[in-house]
Amino acid sequence: MRLSPNGKAGPVRPGSKMAGTEYKNPVLTCDWSDPDVIRVGEDFYMVSSSFHYFPSVPVLHSKDLVHWEFVTYVTEHLQGDFSSVRPGEGAWAPSLRYHDGKFYCLVPQPDEGIFVYVSEDLKKGFQYLSCLLEGKGYEDPCPVWIEKKAYVVFAFVKSRIGFHSRLGCIEVTPDLSKRISEKYALIYDGEKEGEKQNPDIEGPKVFVFDGHVFISAPAGGVADGWQELLRGHSVYGPFETRTVLSQKDTIYNGPHQGALVSLDSSYARFAFVHFRDQSNLGRITMIEPAEYKDGWFEFGKEGKPVSEGILPLKESDESLDFSCSFRGTFSPLFQLPCDRPFSDFLKMGEEGLKISAKKIGKEESLRYFPYLLQEKISGYSQSYSVRILASQLKEGEEAGLALFGSISSGICLRKEKELYRVYSLYDDGVKRSYEYLGEAGSSVVLSLTYSYPSEVGIRYGEQGRTLRAEKEKWSGLHVGFFVLSDKEDSEGYALYSDFSVKNLYSIHR
Repeated sequence: MRLSPNGKAGPVRPGSKMAGTEYKNPVLTCDWSDPDVIRVGEDFYMVSSSFHYFPSVPVLHSKDLVHWEFVTYVTEHLQGDFSSVRPGEGAWAPSLRYHDGKFYCLVPQPDEGIFVYVSEDLKKGFQYLSCLLEGKGYEDPCPVWIEKKAYVVFAFVKSRIGFHSRLGCIEVTPDLSKRISEKYALIYDGEKEGEKQNPDIEGPKVFVFDGHVFISAPAGGVADGWQELLRGHSVYGPFETRTVLSQKDTIYNGPHQGALVSLDSSYARFAFVHFRDQSNLGRITMIEPAEYKDGWFEFGKEGKPVSEGILPLKESDESLDFSCSFRGTFSPLFQLPCDRPFSDFLKMGEEGLKISAKKIGKEESLRYFPYLLQEKISGYSQSYSVRILASQLKEGEEAGLALFGSISSGICLRKEKELYRVYSLYDDGVKRSYEYLGEAGSSVVLSLTYSYPSEVGIRYGEQGRTLRAEKEKWSGLHVGFFVLSDKEDSEGYALYSDFSVKNLYSIHR
């Protein structure tokens, strides 16, 4: 008998033969940061960090771990005040588990605490349940149920609490509604003198298997670290450790935070889904083969990431569509950089999406501007285009398309003295600047291109510019729209439609 990751005993049965799904890494070239993946029956679900973007904590679904579709967000609001833009803060590295017929999502906020959301039916969304740890400095929580008791293992944020490279644990009630431990216990120190060093250890995923308590956790830093596996007989340790995945002689830097998931109910076949940092593209998703052998799990091929593989799962047809017509439809992949109602400046119609003009200083940066409708970029080299009807803009107002980050670049249409003029826009995070490209009518298609790592191509007519963009600290670049005014109560607006996202070429690196 072996113990499954939810702590329940079950026999190991040979897996049935089925058509496999081939994949090449990365399987998702989009910033689904800090992925946590579970299997429920024949379905896989993934959650990821959303940081300061709202709604928060996306949930994806797949049948084969390679092709994914959007399901829902865990919450429209986080705990605390996020009505202003707080880059890099918000929801960090959530975990998702299914226990006794319910989905539990633990959402850490490094400045507020660790919070629990629960759902009996993902189609109906999640409900807020509890706060298990209040205060600054806690991240990356993961629950586990062992012999009718429940625990949460987590890591620490040095910038908030003064230390890191350690893992903590608290006991909680089995329904995760409240904590039992008065104080947390430190269960592992990645910098303890005289032991194998695992500095910056974080992102713990804890599970029980074959009578052991395992914790998989990345160490050594996001860009260049490795994946460590801890093994003990208690969630409190002590633990033996083993490095189970690292870059070695491959091109795949820093195989970082992720989740070990069983591929069927036999618990005999596994995969490890994790992210790899790709600068402006964000944290992209990779899959490694995983095997349980001689009391330990082995990830990848001889402990290093693979470029391709085959999963013993039937290929499915889930997909993520980053384009949107806006003609009576609105993609759920769009988010705002703070917690404001979409209705504050957006209205959907059959002719397109009405975006109302909002006030901003003449040269003020867009970085902290709350009214930016945006979604993640999703490829190494892409083109973006959108049709804008600007006949209802007021004098001096502008509507545009841009790549957003700590440095943003884009293209816009501005109404000036009853004329419509096109400009390139460059925003260094402190102020905006423009260059004139040409005249247009009130209805125009604006477009731009992105090439990894940071090149933004702007062209209108015979005029072109090569600009650049830089991501926020923890999240990749976003693409989206803005309508700006120098007046507080403008009645101006622009109508957006036919937003198109196209991959210029595919790449696996």
